[in-house]
Amino acid sequence: MPGPASRLYAQNVVSLVELLTVDGALAPDLGDEVLDACCVTADGAVRHAPTRALLEEV
Repeated sequence: MPGPASRLYAQNVVSLVELLTVDGALAPDLGDEVLDACCVTADGAVRHAPTRALLEEV
């Protein structure tokens, strides 16, 4: 089972990197729901709602 699990994980990482890049350059489209959910911060703002809520409690 470790072999198929490793291949599945690797494919998920490749798919995420493909979403993050355009013509080989890092250019995340934060309008994409998958990338938006993965993004914790951008342009100095905390975008990830659960993280933002925890930081506001402090």
